[in-house]
Amino acid sequence: MLWGLVYQDSIPVSPDYSSLKEFNTRFSFLEEISTSMQSTAATPLVPENQIITLRVVTAGKKNIAHGIINMTYFFIQYIQALLAKLGIRRWAPELNNASDSLYNKACCISAIQTFRQISAGGAFEYMNIKLWSLNNIQLLEAAYNHIVFW
Repeated sequence: MLWGLVYQDSIPVSPDYSSLKEFNTRFSFLEEISTSMQSTAATPLVPENQIITLRVVTAGKKNIAHGIINMTYFFIQYIQALLAKLGIRRWAPELNNASDSLYNKACCISAIQTFRQISAGGAFEYMNIKLWSLNNIQLLEAAYNHIVFW
């Protein structure tokens, strides 16, 4: 959903060069990304109204693939605010680069963090997610890498 792949025939988009360049001038270390995401006082690097990700999504129940996601307006705002802190206007991993590049790590961390938050909030109830599994970061990262880079 972050990637905008809400239809079966959707094709992933790549990040544009200017966005990658802007990201790489702002961040040099993984710790900077974590600090920016976790700080409640962190200033967004881009205005939230410039976030393209989930812009067309409206709150409510949505049919996605073979299930239903219950996406509240709060979840949409949460995801957009987190991406604004990272300066990521459109969530799109750089598939032509290593999965452990700094930008791709930022995409991974933001995806896992938002997945954990909205799952705990009940957005994916149809999946019967075991809430204890949301604390298994290694499992979530392995699943992310399999889905995105496989």
